[in-house]
Amino acid sequence: MYIYIVEQDEREKEHICDVVAHMHPKVQWYDKGRPFLNECENLPRGLIILDTCLPDLDGMALLHKLKSDCDNGHEIILLSGPCSVSDAVHAMKEGAINFFEKPFRQAEMVDAVKEARDKLTRAPSTELAEQDLMSLAQLTPRELSVLKASSNGRSAKSVAHSLGLSVRTIEMHRSNIIKKLDVRNFAGALLLAAKAE
Repeated sequence: MYIYIVEQDEREKEHICDVVAHMHPKVQWYDKGRPFLNECENLPRGLIILDTCLPDLDGMALLHKLKSDCDNGHEIILLSGPCSVSDAVHAMKEGAINFFEKPFRQAEMVDAVKEARDKLTRAPSTELAEQDLMSLAQLTPRELSVLKASSNGRSAKSVAHSLGLSVRTIEMHRSNIIKKLDVRNFAGALLLAAKAE
């Protein structure tokens, strides 16, 4: 599980790390909001633990930007100093799964992180299908035709014959497809295409 801590106070960051250490997460720490916002689109899906008081960006504004601009399904827990009920309600409406005043109770944080982990591991199939379709949209018409013609595990030679192309060209297209879809091999590309149908 990936946890991204966006918190300017290093001691607070260490405290969070201690609380979640037994879950063995991969933790990345950002002491400012803007560097994280710039990177979040390219980070693996994970949990963001976000402080509302950051030196460069308002945490609530960052939460809104993350939900509107960083569309890769991160879950978000918000941390705040003394706040009102309306702040917490606003945070939940913006998409945070939990909202804690500092100092937070360790047991409550553990429960919230477990809830986030569960949400991250059981992504809705509709969301997965949407992601798959967006990935497939990157392919050129020729690459899509190669992918479609390769269904049922047909060989490069067979696909080349059916499309009137050379085997080398088919292999080049398959290599490009693997890179664009960010899968380990061509079988992964076929599986993704089948899921998106």
